[in-house]
Amino acid sequence: YFNSFDASYNLFENKARRLVEAEARKKWSKYLSQKAYDLSVSSTTSSIGGHAFDCYLELRHNGSCVARAFGEAKNYDLLSSHLITFEQWLQDVNFNPDADCPDLAFLIAPDSAPLLQRKIELKKIVFLQSDKVINPDPPIPPPIASLAIDINSAMKNELTLAFKGTGIKSTTIDKIINKRDDSKFYGLDDLFTKIPFTNTVKNKLQKMQDKEKIWFSA
Repeated sequence: YFNSFDASYNLFENKARRLVEAEARKKWSKYLSQKAYDLSVSSTTSSIGGHAFDCYLELRHNGSCVARAFGEAKNYDLLSSHLITFEQWLQDVNFNPDADCPDLAFLIAPDSAPLLQRKIELKKIVFLQSDKVINPDPPIPPPIASLAIDINSAMKNELTLAFKGTGIKSTTIDKIINKRDDSKFYGLDDLFTKIPFTNTVKNKLQKMQDKEKIWFSA
């Protein structure tokens, strides 16, 4: 269980770092457009001021740090306690969002209550929404000597044929293809999380997988 939890959280952290880097580049764009400036991005959790920040970047001018970006990622909806803790961490590292070249701070989560988002903004912290990463199931091996359809690679005509009789519409198949272009499905649970299906369709797909008519490549 914990290995699965760690895997999903690591995936979410990596997504959060990419989001923070993209937003930092936007907010510091006027500096980064100049040759003397560049960006240093940490690819792992960074220990600063005694706290472990999930995301950390530095804006550098001729090699010297002139501004920093901090991020904290939660693979579930934010709570008020998360803001309180993060704000204290920022105080401990002398966070300065009002400098001529401002520090940046981000809280990343699948969602938060509107009132909490407003509180976050008032603290000069940016809330970034990122889809929750579920615990990835181990990939299902391809059936031996079978014509099973790989949901992660099959063409639309193959999926249409495979889903015949399930009630899955052409528009839903398009959604499946578009979603998997961003990230492959880990299995049926992941598919059901990202694409809405009725319970009847879910049961039919589960039976298809049990009979090795469909599978998910890694």
